[in-house]
Amino acid sequence: MLGLMQGVSNPCVNRVSRQSIKVVEVIGFDGLPFDSEFLEYALDYFVGLERIVLSRYVKTDTEAKERALAFKSRASPAIDFVII
Repeated sequence: MLGLMQGVSNPCVNRVSRQSIKVVEVIGFDGLPFDSEFLEYALDYFVGLERIVLSRYVKTDTEAKERALAFKSRASPAIDFVII
């Protein structure tokens, strides 16, 4: 894990079972480091994940769309990956 998510010890997060998180939605995704690190964390940690929804901050931002598609290609085929 890189930078911002490294060493996370939020008591709220620690009380949640890794299997209980089914959906992750990122509103305002632009693919910058914090977004990317959070998605890395979600893909690695939430083993029960069924769906990821990325809503781009600027709909015409093609770089953000490319970064979102890169994450989609790395996610398990069992995860419903939606890019809005």
